[in-house]
Amino acid sequence: DGKKIHADTPDEELHRLRIECKKLRYSLEFFSSLYDPKQMRQFIRQLKMLQDNLGDFNDLSVQQHMLADLLSHVRPGTVKSRELAAAIGGLMTALFLQHQHVRTRFEKTFAHFTRKKNLALYHELFGR
Repeated sequence: DGKKIHADTPDEELHRLRIECKKLRYSLEFFSSLYDPKQMRQFIRQLKMLQDNLGDFNDLSVQQHMLADLLSHVRPGTVKSRELAAAIGGLMTALFLQHQHVRTRFEKTFAHFTRKKNLALYHELFGR
């Protein structure tokens, strides 16, 4: 549940939410012919924005872990290894900053997805 996500929530929880959003979107797309096409497209578009944000966040998490793993395998002691470690460190810093930005954007994206207008559309479509 996206409402339970907070600043200290582990990355894995956002990844789980991303997977649930994917399942929901695929289900909605599969059954879309049963509902008003315009409303369904609108709702799916809003869901996709949330899913894209979560996907960006997950991609950045994975990239950071891969670079950390690569850095742990760099053998110290040579000029090339110091240069490689510095380059990896620079990339990790850039990814970390972007990761934080995307994480902050999640709150806005989720708030947009769960705004009254979208919840009303959901209830109109599915009667819940």
